[in-house]
Amino acid sequence: MRRELLYQYIRDLSASFGGIKPLIPREPLLTYYKRKNYIEMVRYIRSSMNLDIKILFKIVRENDENNPAYLEMPTSIPFFGTFAYTLTKVRLHIRKDFICEAPYESVVVAIAHELSHAVLHSIRHDLHKEEVATDLTAMILGYRNFFLRGSTYHAGSSRNRLGYLTQEEIRYAYDMIETFPLKK
Repeated sequence: MRRELLYQYIRDLSASFGGIKPLIPREPLLTYYKRKNYIEMVRYIRSSMNLDIKILFKIVRENDENNPAYLEMPTSIPFFGTFAYTLTKVRLHIRKDFICEAPYESVVVAIAHELSHAVLHSIRHDLHKEEVATDLTAMILGYRNFFLRGSTYHAGSSRNRLGYLTQEEIRYAYDMIETFPLKK
C-alpha cells in the first residue's frame, strides 16, 4: 500500500480546499438514482463541489477506453471563481450499461471522480494529472462514504473496480481523512 503517498496527497489536497468537507448525505442521491434522474445526480454533485460550470451530460453506448465514465474538458479551464470559469462547458459521458447495472453508490463514485478532475484543473493544482489524487479529491469533498461502498460492483458474473485506489487504500484514506479537521 502507498501509505506515505496517500498521506502526502491528502495533506496537500485538504490544505488546498481549506479542510475536509463533511460527508455528503446519501438520501438525495439515492432518490434521484431510483427515479433514474441522473441529470439531478450530476447537478447535486456539481453543486456540492462548488463547481459553477456547465456540465453537458450524455449516456453513451461505449467509449474508447471502456471506462464507465469520462469527462471531456477544454485543454485549459479558466481559473476557479472567475467569470470565464462560469462560462466553461464540460461533457460528462457515462456508459449506458454501467448506469443501468451498477449500484447507485458506484454511479456516485464515477460522477464524483470525473467532476473532481474539473475541480483540480480549475485550481491549477499540481496533482491535477494524478488519478489517485482525483479519487482522494472526491473523498475529501465529502464522497468518502460512497467510495467505501461503491468502488467495486458486480456486472453480470464479473466484479469491477472503479477508481485508482484499492479497497485497502480507500479504507486507509477514509480513516486518515476522518482525523483531519472539517471545513467550516
